[in-house]
Amino acid sequence: MEEIEFMQPIFDTCPQCGMVHPPLKEGIPCPMRPVKSVTGTEIDTSKFFSSLKNILISQIQKKQIKNPNKLMTEIVIHITTFVEGYKE
Repeated sequence: MEEIEFMQPIFDTCPQCGMVHPPLKEGIPCPMRPVKSVTGTEIDTSKFFSSLKNILISQIQKKQIKNPNKLMTEIVIHITTFVEGYKE
């Protein structure tokens, strides 16, 4: 039986994030690029979103929420309102 060879796509290293992935359209920022605060500190949101995901899943299951998309929409509205009013 004849072996089938699959061509592997060849991608260059992304100049924005330093990782290898398919090229982005011209002018589109890489979603994997590091983002920095005004002080130059890298903003890492992974722990926040991981915790938020665990809380959401737990509460959706505990409260037997039938429309989780509605809940998440409400959460985005509340977070936006909170952040817009946040002062250091």
